[in-house]
Amino acid sequence: MVEARKNSFKSLQRPRQFQKWIFNTYMKLDKIFTSDIKNLIAAGIVAAVLIFFVALMTGANDDERSISAQGTSALRESSDLVTMTIGIETQALNARDAEQNNKEISEKLYSSLQILGLDSTEYKTESYTIYPNKDWARSGKITDYTVIHTIRIETDKIERAGEILDSVSSAGANSIYGVSFGLKEETRQKAQAEALKQATSLARQKAEAMASGLGKSLGRVKTVSDSTVDYYPYIERSYAGTLDGVGEDSAITTEPGTVEVTASVSVVYGIR
Repeated sequence: MVEARKNSFKSLQRPRQFQKWIFNTYMKLDKIFTSDIKNLIAAGIVAAVLIFFVALMTGANDDERSISAQGTSALRESSDLVTMTIGIETQALNARDAEQNNKEISEKLYSSLQILGLDSTEYKTESYTIYPNKDWARSGKITDYTVIHTIRIETDKIERAGEILDSVSSAGANSIYGVSFGLKEETRQKAQAEALKQATSLARQKAEAMASGLGKSLGRVKTVSDSTVDYYPYIERSYAGTLDGVGEDSAITTEPGTVEVTASVSVVYGIR
């Protein structure tokens, strides 16, 4: 305590020393430069002194002891988005026929989706490939052509996921590359914000417990950071394979389930 008072007294004397130094410097400049130049130089010196004092005062706070804590929270939200990747594969002796057959199935598939209430913003072509098939036993002679049209469907009509799969199968789709359930962006952001609040509250509780164990109390927040891993998994089993054998008499069932949203926060507190 005595040492702190001495330092405080010394800091009070420093402004007087700087004032004297500034006055002496200004008087020397008066003999060398014009008034405009002198004023600019003097203003620069005053600014430098002010910066020095600000650094001096804030530097004292850097010596404050601190304690750090981390909080992690996990929430579960009901899925409200389903994503499917469907494939239409056709073959023909020539490329034109293979493309035409694929186009006819694609148009039929789109119509079936519209009947179920999906609009064109909920499905799109993800990839379209055409290639020749060769018989390498006969020096790579082309035997026929294959066209693969991959379609991505993403909709919030998750209650109709099974119907969508049945419908695209009946329309002629013969491959399914995956079905997954997740959250719409606005739902994910809302859940993420709530998880961050809970994680921050947990971090404070931990910090208070540690400070109490040391016979201290928490001071100001020094730093806070979001250390959440930016990864958002789609939960629920994925389906993959062919749709061969699935027809109008078949009924594909799906269970959307829930998605886990996590948040992790690191906070550094001063202690007193």
